[in-house]
Amino acid sequence: MLKMLNSISLTKRILLIVGIGAFIVIGSVFMNFVSDFKDNSLNALIEKAASFTAVADETKNHMARLHSNKSFDEKMMLDELHSILSNGGDYSSSKYFKTIPVVAGWTAAENAAAKENINFKILSIDSRNPEHEPESDKVNGPFRRKLLQDLYKQVAENGQEVIYRKNENNNSFYFLRAIRLQKGCLKCHGDPATSPTGDGKDIVGFDMENWHEGDVHGAYEVIMPLDTIDAQVGNIIQSNTLITGLLAIIIIGSIIFLIKKTVISPIKRCVDFASAVEKGDLSLEMEIEQDDEIGNLVGALNSMVRQLKTMFNDIVNNAVSLNTMSDNLLNASERATNNADNINEKSNSVASATEELSTSMASVSAAAQQTSDNIGIVASSAEEMTATVAEIAQNTSRAQIITQKAVTVVKTASEQVDKLGISAKEITTVIESINEIAEQTKLLALNATIEAARAGEAGKGFAVVANEVKELAKQTNTAIEDIKSKIESMQHSTGTTIVEINQINDVINEVNEIVTGIASAIEEQSITTRDISGNVAQAAMGTQEMAANITQAATVTHDVAKDIAAVNSNHSEIKTVNVEVTRNASELANISNVLSGLIKRFKLN
Repeated sequence: MLKMLNSISLTKRILLIVGIGAFIVIGSVFMNFVSDFKDNSLNALIEKAASFTAVADETKNHMARLHSNKSFDEKMMLDELHSILSNGGDYSSSKYFKTIPVVAGWTAAENAAAKENINFKILSIDSRNPEHEPESDKVNGPFRRKLLQDLYKQVAENGQEVIYRKNENNNSFYFLRAIRLQKGCLKCHGDPATSPTGDGKDIVGFDMENWHEGDVHGAYEVIMPLDTIDAQVGNIIQSNTLITGLLAIIIIGSIIFLIKKTVISPIKRCVDFASAVEKGDLSLEMEIEQDDEIGNLVGALNSMVRQLKTMFNDIVNNAVSLNTMSDNLLNASERATNNADNINEKSNSVASATEELSTSMASVSAAAQQTSDNIGIVASSAEEMTATVAEIAQNTSRAQIITQKAVTVVKTASEQVDKLGISAKEITTVIESINEIAEQTKLLALNATIEAARAGEAGKGFAVVANEVKELAKQTNTAIEDIKSKIESMQHSTGTTIVEINQINDVINEVNEIVTGIASAIEEQSITTRDISGNVAQAAMGTQEMAANITQAATVTHDVAKDIAAVNSNHSEIKTVNVEVTRNASELANISNVLSGLIKRFKLN
């Protein structure tokens, strides 16, 4: 049943429920009206029967008071009774019998009932008159006996002297009022010892029953057929069915009109609005016409669309920013690659200069050795010393030129390494910007996921894209951390290289000073030969020191070559990282384009 109802449209379900409900309500009202009419009719019959039986009982009581007050000539009435009985007549025709209180009561009630078409009788068990026995009506005798017995029981239990019941056999309503014996009744029904004839019989000749004052024996019975009431009910049903039907149609029509106006139509508007939103139109807004649950629904739909519109506008703006940032990232990556290439070229130049410096250092070392040999020869030959001094001066001049060139090359290498450090800092700044963009992208993806979940089925596709954006942002963060680590390593290597190059520069300056000292010493040897022995010894010491310094310079030059090789290695790593950054920037640009394409499906304005 529920499955069948769920397959019907909401409008038809509401109309069906309203129709059934109205039919039940109107039917219930109509049935209650009919039931009330029947109850009122029965109550009217009960009141009427109660009135007749009350008249009979009050007539009985009134007649008893008359007898008690000696209002009748009892002797004359008894003489008449005896005359009738002696002549074989019917005692019921005597005045004495007719003035018996209970007889006077039922007689008055029977006469009144005849005028009102009411069946009035006396009902009694073990009655002197067989017509008063319940079985005088052979068909309904058992019902009458049972009703009278229930009355006796009721009087004994709670003193209620009235009972009534419907007899389904003849569709009639039976009303009984109990008859209580009074003091005057005991003349005929009292103790047999008080018999007026002395034989236990009453005046009429019936056996006295030894009843007592206040006992209940018999009842006034009113029988009222219900056919008339049923006919009236049928007429009412027939005459009011059309009116009730028209009234039901009017009421149901009014209810349906109100429901359509206040419920179905607004819900249909909400459905149309939701369908438009499902198709991507977020520019609409419904007017709130009701201050109820429907109005709350309309307000909630409007609020949802406004939030979606705001969210999509934010996504559009951030997608544009993301696209711009990805372009900036690509440009920064290209600049970093170019700077790395420049560093590579410079480092190659420094390597070549360092190699040349190493060769020169070997030559200087050889010259120093030769100078040492010449100083040994000076002791034996002054001419050879002069020639040797000239050669030393020449080699010293050459060494001075080489050391000056080495100073220039080392200075250039130091400047290039400084540029490498600056480029690394620029790359770090760019990477931090990329990292901030990725974090914002993750936040946007999280917000998009939440809003897509709120949107239900309409936001499922967008939720998938939001998850992809979040995953790409995570990958970008990972790549950025890798780049950052490698750049920090490069910066550390660059700092070390700068320190070592500064050491090389210091050594070369010392070599330059030594060579200058040698030149001065040789010039002094050329001016005077008096001090030749001392100068030769000093030259020998200077030559040894120069050889040691040249050896140290050669070692430092070798270390510089290693550091430059490390710079070249870092250059390769930087290029690899830049390639990864370029790829991630391209992916960010693609994500931005995908987001822009998805947002274009929605009409925001």
